[in-house]
Amino acid sequence: MAFGGDGDFMFMPTALWTGAHHRIPLLYFILDNGGYMGESGHARQMAEQRDRSMELAHIAVHITDPKVDMAAMVRPLGVHGEGPIENPEDLAPAIQRAFKVMKEQSIPAVIHVRTEHGHLGEL
Repeated sequence: MAFGGDGDFMFMPTALWTGAHHRIPLLYFILDNGGYMGESGHARQMAEQRDRSMELAHIAVHITDPKVDMAAMVRPLGVHGEGPIENPEDLAPAIQRAFKVMKEQSIPAVIHVRTEHGHLGEL
């Protein structure tokens, strides 16, 4: 089982193909807060340090327009995709389906969970 953010996932979806190819059952949760959280703090810090406006600090930080369906991205790679999940009540059934597929097919499963924006809402 692994957890990662949406920003990290955008750099590595094809790594899941390797898991599908080699029949490695893995449950991977994508915690989608809408962007690159580390970069948002850096953008804010640099804008303040350089006495610049925050008006453009959201560029290359937010992953919201358009929102990405990351579960759909993994399906063509041979990976089971669930989500995006926005209602917490939908999470347990998604986990159950993912485990069933992992057990029966020995492939990775991704559960894409949308979370709150956190600090990104300030940019």
